[in-house]
Amino acid sequence: MEIGKKEQVWVVAEKERGVYLGLIYALRKKYEVKEWYAVPDPDNPPSLGVRWLSVIKAWKSALRKFKPAKVVICGGSLISLWILVFLIRLFRSKVEIILFRYDIEYFYLWPSKQGFNEKLRHFIALMLEKFCMLGADKILHKGLKNELEFLPFYRKIKGKPHYLFREFLDKTPLLKPWQNAKLSKKDGQPHLVYIGGLYFNNFQTIEPLWAFYPKITCQKIHLHIYSKQPEAIVKQLREMEKRDAYFHYEGYREHEDLVKELVRYDYGIHIFGNGLPKKAELVYKTAFSNKNYDYLSAGLPIIVSNNLEAAAEFVLSNKIGFCIQYKDVAKLKGKIANEAGNYPNRINNIKRFIGEYDASNLLKFIGG
Repeated sequence: MEIGKKEQVWVVAEKERGVYLGLIYALRKKYEVKEWYAVPDPDNPPSLGVRWLSVIKAWKSALRKFKPAKVVICGGSLISLWILVFLIRLFRSKVEIILFRYDIEYFYLWPSKQGFNEKLRHFIALMLEKFCMLGADKILHKGLKNELEFLPFYRKIKGKPHYLFREFLDKTPLLKPWQNAKLSKKDGQPHLVYIGGLYFNNFQTIEPLWAFYPKITCQKIHLHIYSKQPEAIVKQLREMEKRDAYFHYEGYREHEDLVKELVRYDYGIHIFGNGLPKKAELVYKTAFSNKNYDYLSAGLPIIVSNNLEAAAEFVLSNKIGFCIQYKDVAKLKGKIANEAGNYPNRINNIKRFIGEYDASNLLKFIGG
């Protein structure tokens, strides 16, 4: 590498997702970074064969024009990108493979009611995940620090360097002061917000929205939801608004606009469950979402359910919110009232967390 020239890193994924932005933003502080996505238009995905050919073509082009020293494979799905691991290992390329598992497939339950095709899809996902983990030089993951130990093939990857990735915070949209626009100051009632994916069916691990939200709104707690949904679901959510004065579907916002709106609320919530803690133990233990960082960007303390061990550990260790047992969600209003005296301290702790936040340890890991 020429003196003064940055080392090249190629970041690839099945499709572009906002959750990869923190990683890419951090890498650009030290490296020359280029992104590539196997499915550039998720609304019109090419066939699997076309995707495999595009991966091969893109890799040849990258070697010729970009010459990356490191490849970061993000996922999500590895259905297209496993070929990249295969090619690098087959030709013994001096390229470091860093695998970022945003969600680890092995921690999810096997489909119980779906048909053969869904079970086959899950089996293939597990095999590709194992193949890529075995072929990677380093592993990034986001749940518990020791979560890789729960993998059935952990003995084979035990010696690989791994890093608990938590660099999701984008400081650019941070807003201050946070306290001026609270809806609760106008009506004296608590206002909670949830952002991200919603679950409408009876999954093995997560209670559907239709059963969950009344547990909150029946306590006269306002629940505001931001989530991108198809028209048919939006129509149902609008009907829910008409029936329940404490339920508010706020639609979808781009990230910067979203943070500006979040400042109106009192808490962000990260609460999931379904009363099957033993069966879904690993799912709950390792669940961690970057929505927590959006809440913090807007100065919102976080309410998390205790069964989400990784998220609860993050909230409690940084003193930026409080936890509640999932079975006690119906008692949430009393818990919020009891926490009122701690609210100013939570805000100060969020400011401290943001002030101390940087990606230096991540960059040391990538460069090491």
